[in-house]
Amino acid sequence: MSANDSGASSHRLRDFPVVFLSYDEPWAGRNWRDLLTVFPRAVRVHGVKGLDACHKAAAGAVPGDWVITVDADTRVEPQLADAPVPQHLLTGDFRLDWLARNRVNGMWSGNGCVKLWPKALLQEMRTHEAAPDGALSLDH
Repeated sequence: MSANDSGASSHRLRDFPVVFLSYDEPWAGRNWRDLLTVFPRAVRVHGVKGLDACHKAAAGAVPGDWVITVDADTRVEPQLADAPVPQHLLTGDFRLDWLARNRVNGMWSGNGCVKLWPKALLQEMRTHEAAPDGALSLDH
């Protein structure tokens, strides 16, 4: 973001509640402990079956209007906590993603990335597993 950008950043990622989503991943414990060094107040939602259900559980696990989700296969670099969040992007109409780098092939993608969600979107969305047949759904 440049100095001329009219949407001055008044937030950092560390200003938002963080929820770690895990099910039965063998590396989840290690990544959870690492996450706590970056976001000490993070909360863990563990063992909730299904993408839709675990995201709704994340929305209910913390107070406020926004939540950061971190998947169990994601390791967060410490400097990410200081990433700016431009105020003008906090409209509640969409989520914000910080892309992840795949350690195997070096590619950057949205899979396994850190996501900042408006909780209302999480509560209202229906992922592919929860959408009625033929209806539009969110799929990662």
